[in-house]
Amino acid sequence: MKTKSKLFLLSTVILFFLLLWGVKVFQEDVAIHIAFVGPMSGDSAMVGKSMTQAIQLYLDTINAQGGVNSKKVILDIFDDQNDPNKASKVAQEIVAQDRAIAVIGHNCSACSIKAGQIYQKAGIPAITPVSTHVDVTQNNEWYFRTVFNDRLQARFLVNYAKRLLQQNTVSIIYTDVTYASDLASLFEKASQELIDIPYKWLLSSDKDLEAQMAQIVSDLQTKPNAGLIFLATHAPEGVKLVKLIRDAGIKNTLMAPDAYASSRFSEAILNFPKEKQTPGYYTHDLYISTPFLFDMANRQAHYFNALYQEKYQEKLPPWHAFYAVDAAIVLVEAIKRSNIPAQQDTLVVDRNTIRETFSNHFNTPQEALEGNTGLNYFDNKGDAFKSVFMGVYKNNRLISAFKQLHIPSPSQEMYQTDVVYTGIQLNNISHFNPKTATYTLDFYIWFRFQGDIPLQQIEFINAVEPIRLDTPLIKETIGKENYRLYRVKGEFKEKVSRFQETPFVIYSPKHNLSLTQHLLEINFRHRDLDRNHFIYVTDILGMELTKKTSLLEKTKEIQAQNALENWTVEEINFFQGKVKHKLLGNPKYFMPGNTLEYSTFNADIWISNNAYTYYTLIPFQFVSGFFVFSGVMTLLLIFVSYQDNKASRLKYLWFFQIIFTFLLLITTELFVMHWIIEHFRTVPIETIITV
Repeated sequence: MKTKSKLFLLSTVILFFLLLWGVKVFQEDVAIHIAFVGPMSGDSAMVGKSMTQAIQLYLDTINAQGGVNSKKVILDIFDDQNDPNKASKVAQEIVAQDRAIAVIGHNCSACSIKAGQIYQKAGIPAITPVSTHVDVTQNNEWYFRTVFNDRLQARFLVNYAKRLLQQNTVSIIYTDVTYASDLASLFEKASQELIDIPYKWLLSSDKDLEAQMAQIVSDLQTKPNAGLIFLATHAPEGVKLVKLIRDAGIKNTLMAPDAYASSRFSEAILNFPKEKQTPGYYTHDLYISTPFLFDMANRQAHYFNALYQEKYQEKLPPWHAFYAVDAAIVLVEAIKRSNIPAQQDTLVVDRNTIRETFSNHFNTPQEALEGNTGLNYFDNKGDAFKSVFMGVYKNNRLISAFKQLHIPSPSQEMYQTDVVYTGIQLNNISHFNPKTATYTLDFYIWFRFQGDIPLQQIEFINAVEPIRLDTPLIKETIGKENYRLYRVKGEFKEKVSRFQETPFVIYSPKHNLSLTQHLLEINFRHRDLDRNHFIYVTDILGMELTKKTSLLEKTKEIQAQNALENWTVEEINFFQGKVKHKLLGNPKYFMPGNTLEYSTFNADIWISNNAYTYYTLIPFQFVSGFFVFSGVMTLLLIFVSYQDNKASRLKYLWFFQIIFTFLLLITTELFVMHWIIEHFRTVPIETIITV
């Protein structure tokens, strides 16, 4: 081979890699920066860590797909330690850097309020995933939130106590921090003409808290008419109060706000020997209002959780993480739709454009973005209208209460919705036909509920032939709780397009439907009763889903019993959902905002084909890159072999040529298969291979 040809070839390769490096540097330089502010150290560091990990997971997905408007999105993380003074300094630092297009944060309401004044003055849009204090967005057109505010939470708590717990009297214990004192005040205002509040106790932060708590509990023992006790505090104070109250033998119903719906509360109280020995000793039947309950979570939340646990090797993240992702989804979509330049010299205009997009485009349910926590849209004050759920502690686990209050809108009357705990145990999977996407399932299904609900009248949405529930195998009533167990066997049909077309689902590459995997589903709803009457929730206690290894063990049991040749059960997910139905002229749904929706219960069963395991050697997101690389290297080696006539080098060139040619053939096949299945999503892998 001539020296000039060698130099030309070497220069071309070097230039190619320099060009790639230059593009990467350029992309970093023009990247879109988002600031996150929260407690990255201190007592709430775990919350801050979970939120940043969740947001980064979402941004990694966005960047892997080409970024936002062809720009990489970078998350700049700041620590305010849940301290309002530090939050103010961090906000000033963000303004001084003049790099972030928007802010996600803060965690503590007091921090959001203080920093919000700085963002407002600087014209930087901010969106908090978790701050619930009314003043966060009050008189600040630059601040938004994806969680409910305390006015709605207080109204919900009062109505739940009165209407569902049948309480006419409530006593309040509260602290003087911003979140707690304001929530107690809002609760008292919402109680007017509904509930009597005979006693209120203030825990002052400038005095000995434990001594004050002991005195309050002593007073409670002399107040037989105290009624329900509302604990308007943060989690650390709540842990001590709950223990003192129960140790004193006080049996009054306890209710608390969203601050108790966290691992800071549930894990801290487990440090007490009685709670550790008997989970629920202190927390049993403690009612908690919360923005999020995992047994009520939708498909998006379940797949995000699976990816989160796979990525970080951690257990279920706190509810703050799910709301943080939704804040990021809203912000990224606003940037996309605004089509802003996102350059340093346009930053002021870009920030205002994003604020206007929040206010003018994400302002109705029809324009909302559906995320992990439901619909995300804002009213004219920047508040999100989100549901408030009532959780109850059972065995130290926060699960959905049997009775929920549904809030159609902030101005409409709340109404009761029943909860039906639903569980499934798979017995066998057989007769799977990839070409027709049909399969036979044998499983137990059970319901736990209160009241009189005709639950046997259900419709299996993806059943090939109608399946009806006959006489239950077990029918029991224990106290107010009813239990029904049925056995079902029938043929079902795969409907993978519903999974792929669900908006904003962030899922792991192992949930890729395009190659060796199939998604077998069980979907059902009640034939007559819509979501206004009841909703299905996952029976996480009954299916032992609180144990990390339980589902893995169940999967192994199913694998040992199934009759699927070359197919392995990889994963099972259970979640509730909803399906819209045609109105059929029913006038009660003609009011604006009213829709006919049914609650659904769903099981996703992932199976993979052992016969095509070599397809998984190259992750699907890298197929295009390997295809181009192997093609370039194959052509390059052919060219070099043609130019080089020395036999001593030819055998090495031929060796590498064979390797890259083989890689090119494999990646070409994978590339074509990905393209076909992406455009014809229901085509099974066996059909493609046969063709």
